[in-house]
Amino acid sequence: MAALALRRSGLSGGLDLLNIQPEEPPPTVAPAAAPADSWSTTTLETLPEDALASVLAQLGSSVDQLVVACVSSSLCDAVSRSWARDALLLSSDPHLATDQLLLQLTLGRLARGLVRELDIAGCDLLTKSAVTRAAMAQRTIQRLNGTNVGVGSWTPEQLLRVIAALDDLRVLTADCRSLGASSPLLRLLAHPAVRLRKLVLHKPESGAALEPAADDLVSLTAALKRKPPGGGDAPVASLREVDLGQSGGGLRGAFEFVAALLAGEECRVQKLALSGVRSASVEALAALGAALDGNRHLEQLSLGCNFISAEGCRALAAAVASHPALRSLSLEHNPIQDSGAAALSAALRLPDGRMRRFADEAAAIARARPATSRKRQRAGAATRS
Repeated sequence: MAALALRRSGLSGGLDLLNIQPEEPPPTVAPAAAPADSWSTTTLETLPEDALASVLAQLGSSVDQLVVACVSSSLCDAVSRSWARDALLLSSDPHLATDQLLLQLTLGRLARGLVRELDIAGCDLLTKSAVTRAAMAQRTIQRLNGTNVGVGSWTPEQLLRVIAALDDLRVLTADCRSLGASSPLLRLLAHPAVRLRKLVLHKPESGAALEPAADDLVSLTAALKRKPPGGGDAPVASLREVDLGQSGGGLRGAFEFVAALLAGEECRVQKLALSGVRSASVEALAALGAALDGNRHLEQLSLGCNFISAEGCRALAAAVASHPALRSLSLEHNPIQDSGAAALSAALRLPDGRMRRFADEAAAIARARPATSRKRQRAGAATRS
C-alpha cells in the first residue's frame, strides 16, 4: 500500500505531491498536532475514485503519474483510467527516465496496447536495449521519438530491430551512425516511417573490412533523396545534421555526396562536417559551391583537413559569401595560401566597402597555414555575426 503526503498551498489551494513511500505502521506515540494549513498523510488507495482522479490531475507531468502507477496495481488502474492520452512522454522529465521505470511501465504496469506514442528524446539514462524491449511489449506504438537516447547514436541494426517489433509504426525519429553506406542503413532509409535527424558516417577501424560498396556514397544519396511510394517527403527532408567527421578520406565521393545532399529545396540540413579528404578537387568544390547557391538552410559548414587549395577556396568563396543562412565556416588546416584568403576576403566585402564580419578570422587562417602576411590574417573560417 502507498501513502501520499499532501499539503494545502496557501496561495492556490492546490495539492502538491511531496513523496511516495511505503505506508508505515501507525506510531505508538501520538504525533504532534498538524499545522492548520497542512493535510494529514492520506492513503491513496483508500480514496474514492473521483478524489483520486482529482489528486492525479494535480501532478505536474505524465511522468509523475506514471511513477504513481508503479506503486501498486490498483493505482496503476486508476492512472490508466485518468490518462486522457495514449502517449508515454518521458522526455518531459528525462532525469527520471531510467531503464527500470520504462520497463516496469511497459512490461508490467501499463496494459499491453495502451501506448500509441513514446517520446524518449533526450533521455540519456536509457539504454537502446531497454527501448527495444519496451517496443516488443507495446507493439501498438505508432510514433516513437528516440533522438539523443543513451550513449551515442543508434546503429541501423538497432533501429531495424525496434521497427520489427512494432506492428503499426508510422513515425520513427532518431539519430543514426553507420559504417558508410551499409546495407542496413539503406534498408532503414527505405522504411517510410523513418525520420533521421542526425546521420554520422564512420569508416571502419584500421584492419577492419568495409562492407562491399559501403564506401560508395552514390547509393546513399539516392536513398536519401528517394520519396516513399505512398507519397510524402524524402528522408533528406528530416535531416538536420550530417557528420562525416574524419571519415571523408575513407569514403569514395565524399564531396560529391555532400554537394548532392545540399542541392534541392527539400534539404533542411543545418550543420554539416566533412574532413579527412586527401585532395579535394577544384571540380568537387565548384559543385559544392553550386549546391550552396540553391541552398537556404545550412548554418554551419566544417571543411577542415581536406587539402583545399587556393584555387579550391576561390571556387567556394562566392557561394559562401552570398549564402543567406550560413553563419559558420571552418577551413582550418587547409593550405589556402594568401590568394585563397584574399579571394575569401573579397567575396565577403559588402557593396559599401565594409567587410561582412567573421569572428576569430586570424586564428582560423593561422590554423589553415602558418601566417606570414597580414592578408592571411584578415579572412578565414569562423562565425558570422
